[in-house]
Amino acid sequence: MLILGFLLIAIESKFKYISPILHDTCLSFSPQSLQKELYQGIVCGKNLESRRLIDLFATTGLLHLLVVSGSHLLALAALAKKLRLRGEFINAICLLYAFLCLLEPPISRAYLFISLDTFQRKHSLQWSPWHQHFMAILLCLTMFPDWLSSLSFQLSILCAFAISLAKKYTDFWIYLTLFPALLILGNYHPLSILINLSLGPLLGLLLFPLSALSFVIPNLYLCVDLIWDLLIKVLTLVSGYLKSDSSNVVKYSPLILWLYIICLWFLGKNNFYANRKSTYSTES
Repeated sequence: MLILGFLLIAIESKFKYISPILHDTCLSFSPQSLQKELYQGIVCGKNLESRRLIDLFATTGLLHLLVVSGSHLLALAALAKKLRLRGEFINAICLLYAFLCLLEPPISRAYLFISLDTFQRKHSLQWSPWHQHFMAILLCLTMFPDWLSSLSFQLSILCAFAISLAKKYTDFWIYLTLFPALLILGNYHPLSILINLSLGPLLGLLLFPLSALSFVIPNLYLCVDLIWDLLIKVLTLVSGYLKSDSSNVVKYSPLILWLYIICLWFLGKNNFYANRKSTYSTES
């Protein structure tokens, strides 16, 4: 299944005819809600078109949560595990969803990471998460070389690294990890990380599954709309305190951001093996 997934992504990257069909099918099932754009964004991976919504979620630091990425795949995988599906079926579901979302850089990287994790667990290879990150990134760049200059691809890597480092460091260090990305996006207010920590789970653990269910359960969107409306009101209220000067936005440099990513990777890898070594020493 792992090899099949890689081959399908490689083939799709050359011909690009499967994903648009699945993507359009997803959009056709979206509920007829006033917040239809948000449903299509968080479930089908469609880019937001409303300038007001883009500015609102960007200012509060939550725009990345509307980009279909690893968190969505993890939610699908968790649901599939609760249904006691086998690893191959979970992988197939994640692959289908990645195609449905047009194989955007964040979700493609996340799918490859999850596939590698499933593969190494099945064969007891004991790969570290940081080696899986490295292989997923390398595979993505092998199939999509132009992603070397993709900001969304690099941001997805930084978010994945921040989550991995969160197991060792505090939330303040997570903010520092993402700080260069926040500089590029023009949102480096410290309160943005608090908003991510408090409202991020609402989007990932509640609004994503409920929005997805609204595609297949008639009129469920009427209840889910109330949550979306409440979220928008809260973000509108706090966004006034988070306005940043657009003139202070740092110019995006792919090379500098790659150097930063490489440094973080070495930091994470070294800390992982240092912790493993201390654990073995304690047990012995």
